[in-house]
Amino acid sequence: MKLTAVEYGIFPDIEQYNMHFHAGSNKLRFLIDTSLDTSLLGQSKELDLSLFNPFFATLSFHQCGCGKHHAHNEHGYAFEAADSIVSLSEKVDIAHYMEHMVLDLQFQLGIKTKISGVTVKHEGSAVEFETYVECDDIHLGIFSMNIVLAMMHQALYCGVIDPRYHTVLEIARWLRTRDRSSITISEVTKAFNIDGALMHFCFNTLNVFHYPLESVSVLCAATPQTTGPILIIEDNDLYRELLSDALSDLGYQTMTAADGRTGLEMLCNYNAGIVLLDVYLPDTDGVSIAKWILESQPSTAVVLMSGKIDMEEGATFSNDAVRFIPKPFSIAHLKTVLQATYA
Repeated sequence: MKLTAVEYGIFPDIEQYNMHFHAGSNKLRFLIDTSLDTSLLGQSKELDLSLFNPFFATLSFHQCGCGKHHAHNEHGYAFEAADSIVSLSEKVDIAHYMEHMVLDLQFQLGIKTKISGVTVKHEGSAVEFETYVECDDIHLGIFSMNIVLAMMHQALYCGVIDPRYHTVLEIARWLRTRDRSSITISEVTKAFNIDGALMHFCFNTLNVFHYPLESVSVLCAATPQTTGPILIIEDNDLYRELLSDALSDLGYQTMTAADGRTGLEMLCNYNAGIVLLDVYLPDTDGVSIAKWILESQPSTAVVLMSGKIDMEEGATFSNDAVRFIPKPFSIAHLKTVLQATYA
């Protein structure tokens, strides 16, 4: 599942689909590919709508069925004519529900005027859907879209949503009510009574999801660079335990998982700061999990490791998001990589 296009504009042709659209209003258009990575998904299941309720307070008040009924035209099929969303068993319902969540977040974060949206099937595809939501603030709309996509990823693949997103949204709402130029770390700590690890997660998440306040990047830089424990996802039992013991001796807290599916579930249930991730796993590949982490939990750092990629001993590949360390590696070299990752 991925976001393939984002545009901002008026889109007059789409206004025929929803009688509640304000004529000539600015809208955020995003194209969602709802196809799923089956290697990550495991056993398919129907999504539980109740997972989202604690995060999106106004969902129960949203109205469907306000669209003008168009069976088909050059834009594809209109699905907003549905009376309600009762399950997420169909791909169109996933896209439609994401529309409602983006509208909800805009309302939560200060857009108090009544805004509408519509979801239509992208022409020529069974898995791509175009969503249009009225949006006065493009930056707030993009932030809302990013965090909704991350939550949907977590719900689809793991059946849970990281509870830390509660605090992310609480801080986002709180920041909207404060003077942007005078917010300090001590003020946030006092208001929310959270430790350095959670504060780092929240501000880094707000930053990478493009929360539209300049002070967020300043606060992110000023936040104590403490993170949660290291999650080791490695299918070799001996190697996994040796890594865990060695890292514990170095003073790190560790968690372990023997396969990718278990690792994903742990990521959504526990506070991992770094994932030490084998590329080749019995149920999926580490690169797919790394991509999932970047999309769903971008505050978690990733270090890939493999013995099947030829690099010089002691070498490390890295980019802005993911580091790579070839096996075999010394604990001293791993320590250096982890220290650079935490920094």
